Amino acid sequence: MAPSPVSSALQASYDFSALSEYLANRAAVAAAASAPIVNSSKDGAKSGTKRKAPPASRGVEALKKVNTSSMSKLTSFFKPKDAKK
Repeated sequence: MAPSPVSSALQASYDFSALSEYLANRAAVAAAASAPIVNSSKDGAKSGTKRKAPPASRGVEALKKVNTSSMSKLTSFFKPKDAKK
């Protein structure tokens, strides 16, 4: 279906250059945002080396000394309950 002469005349009377520029800019930004991020820092070169673990906190060190032999294991809380007969 061809556009009516009134529609063509109405569209010709408006300047859509700003809209076209905005849409082109938006498309360029969307393309840049979807591009993969390349990390070219110095850390990328050292990816094969392992980092040293930070020292344990005072609370973690204190918990290592606790006697847990009589405590229930954590997995016992997540087992399915027995079916009642």
